[in-house]
Amino acid sequence: MGIYDLSFYDVIKRNAFCFKESPAWYEVDNGQSLTFSEYKQEVDRLASGLRDAGVEKGDRIAVLSKN
Repeated sequence: MGIYDLSFYDVIKRNAFCFKESPAWYEVDNGQSLTFSEYKQEVDRLASGLRDAGVEKGDRIAVLSKN
């Protein structure tokens, strides 16, 4: 299986499994960081919140974030 056969979430799950406590994210502006495991937890929380808000598979959402 190549990288192109994986969804973005597949990569997040794999990294959380392989690199659990390694830093995955570092916010330069405020010094906040997340491990790969914590990052997956945040992604799962976001997905749950979107489902609770009525977002379904196939719906389109927008992401507005810093560059």
